[in-house]
Amino acid sequence: MSANNKKAQGLERSLGFGTLLAIAVSSVSPTTSVFISFGSMLTTVGTGVALAFLVGGVIAVLNSLVYAELGTAFPISGGAYAIILRVFGKPLGLITAILYLLLGLGSVPSLAIGTASYLNTMFPGISTTIFVIAVIVLATLLAMARIHSASWVTAVMVILEFAIIIAVTILCFSHVIHPLSLGFTTRAVEARGIGGSLGIGVLFVALPITLFSFSGYELSQNFSEETTNVRRVLSRTIIISAVIGVVIETLAVLGLTLAAKNLGAATSATMPAYAIVQQALGGNIATILLIGVIIATLDCTIAVNMSYIRVFYNAARDGMFTRRLSEWLSNVSTSTRVPVRIAIVWGIMVLIISVVGSLSAVLAFTGVVLVLIYALVSVASFFARRKFPERMVFRMPLWPLPALLVLISLIYVLTQQTPRFLEITGGVIVVTALYYAIVLRNGWRTQRIADPEDVVDVLA
Repeated sequence: MSANNKKAQGLERSLGFGTLLAIAVSSVSPTTSVFISFGSMLTTVGTGVALAFLVGGVIAVLNSLVYAELGTAFPISGGAYAIILRVFGKPLGLITAILYLLLGLGSVPSLAIGTASYLNTMFPGISTTIFVIAVIVLATLLAMARIHSASWVTAVMVILEFAIIIAVTILCFSHVIHPLSLGFTTRAVEARGIGGSLGIGVLFVALPITLFSFSGYELSQNFSEETTNVRRVLSRTIIISAVIGVVIETLAVLGLTLAAKNLGAATSATMPAYAIVQQALGGNIATILLIGVIIATLDCTIAVNMSYIRVFYNAARDGMFTRRLSEWLSNVSTSTRVPVRIAIVWGIMVLIISVVGSLSAVLAFTGVVLVLIYALVSVASFFARRKFPERMVFRMPLWPLPALLVLISLIYVLTQQTPRFLEITGGVIVVTALYYAIVLRNGWRTQRIADPEDVVDVLA
């Protein structure tokens, strides 16, 4: 096949800084993160929700520096998998790919179910299952469309989401009933009110929640092969989207904490953030917030779904399945320039998991996998700069301190995870290693993996 034909069948490079940033911020989804995590954070850290978000935010921004350096060094649609494959080789690369895809198969159904649940709150006459199917079908159809068109859909939705969450945050700050100093304490929140101090240590206990709340900025790398001026745009997008998420989420939870008339009652509410807005600002504003959450969660579902489809495509292109299956899956549509077959297969898998899977189990497992992948990328940063110095277009400041602090934090987070899900993750790693040794090793040993400089117009 000629180089021109290969180029014609590649992904379409049409995203600029603005559209890539819209996808990245949609993946972080500050409104969704605040709405989902606020209640569990109140229970864990009490009045120190904003402090905990600040601590987690520092780690998230440091992690964004790690991803910015490695993402620009390896601007490939496989994200973390592409990094680990090239730094540590095929066996660990395959393990990362499978874990990454499982993370996607946990994240997208969770988001779809969340969107459906919020829609069901507003329209209780319609089954949640119907909403789940509708959300996944919409996300799949947009994933099959040209990336430029789909990115504008996410951009419009993220603008609406931001308008609502920023307005609600400002209104909360204009209706504060507690002193600002309360937001910088860690006093217990109980049904009867605000209790004694929980100590500073609880801020670190909450790290698994806050890191998950800020995640999504790293998914920008999965659109590398569709981004113009990628090595200049990608690093800025990763860092800026992380900072945006940290700032908006931290201010929002601080506003909610200070405006709450009854924090104790909020802990027992089905939707604590909604309950506080209802207390402080009234039912109409609370309804507007719920609409913003629906928009945000739907937008996040669409963006994250498109992102993991690119990981699946890259894994197939690299020959991680049988030869015929890999060739069939990695086909790119000549009309839309996206991997339509993978989008359809992925959509079917997501739909099945969404309908028959256990949401709580899926969320717990994806939390473990996300932290493990972050840790692997942090370790890779210690080796990549020395192994590929010519690729380091962006260099994180104070290297290797950011990566070291992130890695220490992630090791701590892993020690706080449920042993059952650590064991399941270990089982996945063992099975994947056996798959490599028995099925792929001989054939994949000679398979050429796409190099960043080979991908169409990487430096364009």
